[in-house]
This record gives sequence, C-alpha cells and structure tokens, in this order.
Amino acid sequence: MKKLLLAVAVLLIGVSAFAQDAMNKGEAKKPPLILAQLTDPQIGFMDWDDELERFRQEIAFLNKSDCQVVVICGDMMHFTHRKNMELFQQELSRLKRPVFLVPGNHDIAQVPDSRAQWLEMFGPAYYAADLPGGNYRLVVVDTELWQHPTDETAQMDAMFLEELEKARESGKRIVLAAHAAIFIESPDEAENYSNLPKERREWLLGHLAGSPVVAYLSGHTHTSFSFMWKDILFSSGDNTSVTFDCLGHGFRRIVLDGEWVRFRTIPIETLPSVTIPLLTSEPRIDGILDDELWKEATEVVLLRHDGTQPPENDRATLRVGWTRDAFVIGAVCRSPRALENSSSIGAHDDPNVFKADDLLEFYFGDREWSSYRRLAVDFEGHFWDSSSEIKQADGWNPQWKFAINRTDDRSWTAEIVIPFKELWDGLDGNNLGENFAWRVNFCRLHRKGGWERQSWSPPSFFFIPSVFGSLVFPAGGD
Repeated sequence: MKKLLLAVAVLLIGVSAFAQDAMNKGEAKKPPLILAQLTDPQIGFMDWDDELERFRQEIAFLNKSDCQVVVICGDMMHFTHRKNMELFQQELSRLKRPVFLVPGNHDIAQVPDSRAQWLEMFGPAYYAADLPGGNYRLVVVDTELWQHPTDETAQMDAMFLEELEKARESGKRIVLAAHAAIFIESPDEAENYSNLPKERREWLLGHLAGSPVVAYLSGHTHTSFSFMWKDILFSSGDNTSVTFDCLGHGFRRIVLDGEWVRFRTIPIETLPSVTIPLLTSEPRIDGILDDELWKEATEVVLLRHDGTQPPENDRATLRVGWTRDAFVIGAVCRSPRALENSSSIGAHDDPNVFKADDLLEFYFGDREWSSYRRLAVDFEGHFWDSSSEIKQADGWNPQWKFAINRTDDRSWTAEIVIPFKELWDGLDGNNLGENFAWRVNFCRLHRKGGWERQSWSPPSFFFIPSVFGSLVFPAGGD
C-alpha cells in the first residue's frame, strides 16, 4: 500500500490536463488557494474534555494561520443530540475563517431525525460553493447517501454531475469533499465500513477520471493517508479526536496552485521548545559529566507515554548545548533494575541494538519537517546511525563522537558530540540565523520487565518530524 504516513508531508504533483492547457495558452498565473482540511472532531468519542480542548486549540491555530478557508470532513460530535451539536456550533463560532461542513455518519445517521436536525442547524447535506479567489469550486457530497441509498441519492448524483459539467465549461477546478473514502488501498478492494460500495465506487471513479476534480478530501478512518489516482489527490487528513494510527492530532494545510498541489500536516500538540546556549568549550568526551560546561547546558528530562516524569531511579536527564561546530549532549540514565549486558549486538548499525536493555535515540529533522537523521547509542557503546531518506542502515555514516561510562549496574552516563556538517550539508554554527529553531526529538528505549519508551516530545509519535520539539539557538550565540 502506497501511503504517505507523515505527520508533516509536502507533495508536489501535477493535476489534470486541462490545467496544463490553460497554462500553455499564456493565461496569467492565478493566486494559490490555501485550504485547511479537518476531519472527525468527533468530540466525546473517548475523552470529552481532551477532545474538546484539542478542537479549541485547532481553531486557535487556524485563526493565526494563512488558510483562507476551512473544510471539515464529517463527524462533528460523537453523539449528535441537539445539545451536543449546539455546543459544536458555539465552539465553531470562534473560527475566523469561512468554513464548509461535510456531514458524517455520526452527524446524520446515528439517531432518529438526525438528518432533519442537520438541515435545520447547518443547512444542506450536499451542495457546491465557490472558494476564495474564484478559481476553485467546492462540491460537498453526503457519502451516507452512497453507502445507504435513498430516494434522495439521485438528486445528489444529479447535482454532482451538473457541477462537473459546469466546471468543464468554465475552466474551474473542483475540490470534492466527503466523509467516507472512495477506496483506501486499491479501487478493487473489498467493501467495508470505511469505503464506498463497489458499484458506487466504479460509477464515481468513472466520472472522476479526466475530470476537473483535483482533490478528494475525506475522513472517517481516523488515520492519515494520501495517494494519487488519475492525477487526483486523495487526502484523508488528521483529526483532533482518536487517531487509530497514533500519528498525532492536527489539520492538513493544502495549497492549490494551478498545476501543483502541496500539503503539510500542522500539528496541534503542545510541543516542547527550549533555548540552548553556546558553550564556552567542548567536553573531553570521556563519558564523565564533570566538566564545568555541563552547568551551562540546558536540562531536558524525558517523559513517559502519559507525559509525566518517571521517578528519579528510572529517569533519563539530558544536558544540551552547542559549539560553533556541533551539538553537544550529556546524558544521565538511571534504571530501577540491573541492566543486562549483551554479547549478541554488533558494534555499529546492528538492528539488535534496539533490543538493548537501555538505549538513547536522537532525531534531527530537516527544515521541511519531512525527513530526519537518527542516531542511537546503548549503555554498552553499541551505536546506530541512519537517515529516513536512505533505506540501507549503512547508507549514512556520519562522523560523530561519544563516550559511555557505567557508574554502576543501574546507571550510566554519556557524552556525545554531533557535528552540524555531518547532519546536513552546508550547515554550521555560524549560519544558523537569528533565533534559529531546530526540530529534534530525544528518546530512550528502556526495558524494565517490559519495554518503555520515554521521549522529549509526545512519546507516541517520537519519530514523526511534525511533532518534534524545538531547540532554539539564541541570536548571535548569546
């Protein structure tokens, strides 16, 4: 299955042939449309308070963003009783952007008269509207009418076909917004709860091929994925409710720019950020944190999966700073049980290092939040380095330095120096820019009767660049 499981993704794709024809005719370039795709707020699914708070955070993010319009792809509340929907209306009123709502199965099929309630409170369940700038038209469909046809299905079909024809005549492009995905992995996949029935799927795909539609936006699955089919972007975005793929919460920022479509996931997690100092010297790299410079470095404590600090006898505390040439990290790791040595782990790039009793991992993101470099070292000095852009473990072998010191059988310390130039070409401490912020994550894989992962940014999503924390380099190295 060709999915892009990226908490922040950037996709450059060519769209339908008619768009290229327009460019070839020398038409003036039109300004891009920036659209926010939200899916499944579904407040009350698992934790009412948390889901409501995340939806509020999402609205706050959107109000500060450059998104011109917002599309919510279904399931506003988990239980769609009137009081719940009135609460949703109240929260949505804080949004300072034009918003278009797409009905989901929880909105119009869960309780008696819920469709009538939707029509009363939010308007039509399927409709079309021009988007800001006038170059794109949004067509909203109610996939419940395709999954469970009624007499009204034919009316929606007629609306959809009429909009396709109008777009062909006017040269506008269409963004099709729905709740359920047409398909998830393959057009001929089996019917299930998340996709459209095969007969309807074939009918719809037949009309989409070669059409003015540039994107099909959906939700429903509580997973984030995207793929291309016949030059159409299929996008199942991120949500503020339960994420079945554990990729974090947020929304998808989609840029529609003529023949190009770009998108990026915008996380709404509260992410850590610290300023790290320019150190007056480098450590001796002997694994013993007794140099005076460690008093200058910023302290970072790794957290458990629930966001709480481990007890002191199970804690990993890092000290982080930088020189003009490198990151400098000192670590103190403690364990409530004796650490077990291993003779089966190779010194370098052995996957078994991730089975070590205690291991530190360091993730350094790129400037686009789309890839990362990964370094790891265990309490015995076995180490690993890899890049998310290179599949082979030995395809990237930076020159970094570290030293390990075993203070006793339940604790260890490490000193680590990672040159900037080894992480990204052309980068050094003299050209970071004013208050440059580098997206990173620090993690610990720790065995104590079972496996536990501790990390600096949200532990469930430790390898997703969009939820890395930020190390801020002060202006001028002050």
